[in-house]
Amino acid sequence: MTSPREPNTVRPGQGGFTLIELAVALGVTTIVMLGILFLFDFNNKLTRVQSNVTDMQQSLRIAQYDLVRMVRMAGRGGLNADQGIFIAPNVGDAAYIIPTDATSPKVLPGTDILTVRGVFSTPIYQVAFTTAGSFGLTGATPTPAGATGGYIDICNLSPAGKVQDLRAFIDRFDGPEALVLVSPLDDRFYTVVELVPFDRDNPPSAESCPDAGPSPGIRIGFTIDDEYKRLGAPLAETQLALTKVAYVGLLEEYRFYVREEYSILEDTTSRLTPVLSRARFYPNTPDPYGTTETIRRESLRQDIADGIMDLQVALGFDRNDDGDLAEDLAAPDGEEDEWLGNADGEDGFGGSLKALRITTLARTNRPDNQYDAPVIANVEDHKYALDATDPVNSEVSRKYRRRLLQTVVNVRNLTI
Repeated sequence: MTSPREPNTVRPGQGGFTLIELAVALGVTTIVMLGILFLFDFNNKLTRVQSNVTDMQQSLRIAQYDLVRMVRMAGRGGLNADQGIFIAPNVGDAAYIIPTDATSPKVLPGTDILTVRGVFSTPIYQVAFTTAGSFGLTGATPTPAGATGGYIDICNLSPAGKVQDLRAFIDRFDGPEALVLVSPLDDRFYTVVELVPFDRDNPPSAESCPDAGPSPGIRIGFTIDDEYKRLGAPLAETQLALTKVAYVGLLEEYRFYVREEYSILEDTTSRLTPVLSRARFYPNTPDPYGTTETIRRESLRQDIADGIMDLQVALGFDRNDDGDLAEDLAAPDGEEDEWLGNADGEDGFGGSLKALRITTLARTNRPDNQYDAPVIANVEDHKYALDATDPVNSEVSRKYRRRLLQTVVNVRNLTI
């Protein structure tokens, strides 16, 4: 006989959720998920900002490194201060790196152009000036005052018996190169001449070098070029002193500038994307370096760092010879201020050039719409406007984070 079924009963612990409990649980879960999503979004924005700032700081470091390295080498080979470093301050609205060529790269208005000259990429070669025939002049009147050219023998071994890497010189030859020739009497006596082209694979052999193998050295010819000659020392004794040459170097010239570029090529209404560049020229000429149009065009835009908004250079002159460079912006033309280019409306002054102060202003590559950068009134003698047209202080420009980096560089190789 079967027993009757027991009625359905709810055992303890087997009850379901009520509607209110489900609603509360769903609400709590939603809040937690929204918090997690907000945290992920915040971290994503923070990462993006930090990445932009890191890229900007890297651009600043690269820009300063290249500028400082070249400035420290300016004048290497014997150039004086007036010819080793040259500043074109606060260029105008229609400035090009070749002033007479509007097809050359445009310079960002208000920025400085820094020109440095020196023997940068090749050794400075010693000449055995005590050896007869190591140096000679040519022309109708082959004297220091009337010569039109000449020759120099550079040996594989220096007068002290050290090996000289002539291949480093031969491989760099390309076009009307400039040579700086320094007298053995005094390094203040020097001149600059133009190298006569020769066959790289079969350079002329030096006749005055001691026999040391199949190629004891090379004989290079030169001509007197008026543009190069103006780079020589402004001393009356120079012409008479250069009856012998002790040192020879391949002279180079680079111009550092901020190139005006836009996110859409040649569309000045698109986003400004300036670039710190350097251009190489044949020294003291408007001619870009290179023997072909492609090389010349590339030599004008050797890009260094993106996002550089300004390049400013101030020159430090020790006017009272006390070993310090005093600065007083309240009296920029007085004896209390020994920096030229640090204030608006300065008159030029002379003295012994001791240092350069290089300032670069960089910004991030992308804006942050939730950020407003502080207004920058000026950098050195470059004053910024406070309107929508200014590339630094406009409402759009202030959405970018920016940084200033300043370095004081002591000049090392420039003669007075």
